[in-house]
Amino acid sequence: MKASMYVKYATRSLVRGGQRTLLALCCIAVGVMTIVSLQLVGFMLNNAFTGNVRDSNGGDIAVTSQSRPFTQQDLTFFAQLQRAGTITGYTPRSSFLGSASLAVSSTEYFTVEVVDPATFPLVRGPDFISPANGQLRALLGGGQVVIDQALADQ
Repeated sequence: MKASMYVKYATRSLVRGGQRTLLALCCIAVGVMTIVSLQLVGFMLNNAFTGNVRDSNGGDIAVTSQSRPFTQQDLTFFAQLQRAGTITGYTPRSSFLGSASLAVSSTEYFTVEVVDPATFPLVRGPDFISPANGQLRALLGGGQVVIDQALADQ
């Protein structure tokens, strides 16, 4: 059997009954998407049940304000809760979107996290590559910044 026969047969089949072939291709595509989405859901559930929620959340709960940043009065309220023993600790954090133009047509975007090194992080800190046993509190002193490997590679 020659390869040309397979190509001729497939082409003739598409010309004669293209709707059925198109439907079959759509069904295959939907099936593949279903399998991929089920895998993603499975991985998410696995991470939810086996991961440490406190580490991924940065503590027991996270309070955010979408409409406006927290004011000093808001932070005073959290300090009162800590003094009263209602909460064991809190750490304010601000997130901003930063960008750097490396070339005329190339702009790199990154997230800037502003934290208080005396109180951040409340739970397990990040793993450092350089220095290998780095502590965030020591590295953020004196106006220093800490960047991840992805930003350093850019």
